[in-house]
Amino acid sequence: MNMKIVSMACPHCGAALQLDADQKNLKCEYCGNSVFVDDEIKHIQIDNAEESGYLFEKGRQRAKAESAREYQHTIPTYTYEKPKKRRTWLWILGWLFIFPVPLTILMVRNQKINKKVKIVIIVIAWLVYLVMARSGKSGGSNRTKDTNESTRSSNVEASVETDTKNDKENEVKKASDDKAEEDDRIIEPESIIIQADSTELVLGGTAKLTVEISPSDATVGEIQWSSSDENIIVVNEEGEATAVGGGTATITAVVSDSIQATYDLSVDGTRRIMHVKVSKSNVGEDIGDEWTFEDKIDGEKVYYLKEISVGDTLSFYSKYTESDNNPDVGDASATHTVTEEDLQNGFTVSMDVYVTENGGKNKGEKAHYTVIYTFTVE
Repeated sequence: MNMKIVSMACPHCGAALQLDADQKNLKCEYCGNSVFVDDEIKHIQIDNAEESGYLFEKGRQRAKAESAREYQHTIPTYTYEKPKKRRTWLWILGWLFIFPVPLTILMVRNQKINKKVKIVIIVIAWLVYLVMARSGKSGGSNRTKDTNESTRSSNVEASVETDTKNDKENEVKKASDDKAEEDDRIIEPESIIIQADSTELVLGGTAKLTVEISPSDATVGEIQWSSSDENIIVVNEEGEATAVGGGTATITAVVSDSIQATYDLSVDGTRRIMHVKVSKSNVGEDIGDEWTFEDKIDGEKVYYLKEISVGDTLSFYSKYTESDNNPDVGDASATHTVTEEDLQNGFTVSMDVYVTENGGKNKGEKAHYTVIYTFTVE
């Protein structure tokens, strides 16, 4: 016959016990006090008691801890004072000079003192003695009360501390069990496929790479990316590929240290996306304050990015206008044929724009603008 084991805490000392539920009265092996196993504890299912016992005991101990804290709040607070040292010499003097019995005898035998005075002295002696006796008894009683209250408060605090410690241990165990269950639910990936938003790049272009995992609910950690030739394509840890040279490179993605897939990306080395900047400076006369500037490449306003190819002939046009009642206008144009070296290192195109004042006190004076179109590789 299987023994029904119940895990519980001793209600007297808080120690963790494992008891036979078939017995009603048991003895705690730590403090020696009797432990009563009630019907509520007996009805716990022992076959799967680890989980049910854990939940029951956790709730019972929390209720006990809350009850102990509430009880502690109802206990009057006493400040323990260190007992004062008895002044023995005062007691000696009291016994020798104030103790009423010998004093009374002396007063009765003394014939020189008035009778009324004798009575007063005897009464005072007895009152002093009674006050001293009362004071000593009261002090001892207070010290005993303070000691008892301090002991009871310490016991309550120890019980609460034990319950709290047990709660923490149970929570750690529960967290450990949950982690083990989570580890058991991890699904390893079987295969992956790389996908890209672009299959062919130009120099300076980028492509975003992602992976499709099978099965779809598999658990995947960090994806490791690499390129077979970083002179053609470099790829960062986020899966963003950047074209730096012409040719074809193979991108590899690895998950779970062993599951991998590859993807080929081609780069057209005769085309590049370049950064464009237009700068201007007036090296001539200052003929006005209000100007409008118009700069174009191939008939379009200049944007900071432009894709160009080896052999392209680019046309540049700048028109600057000084705005007044009779506007002054100057323009200039230029062309440039792109070389392979331009794609690798960048290039500049410069031209001069002259604007002549056509009236007023500055008539005939010229503003001279130097305009520079700069193409860079970044």
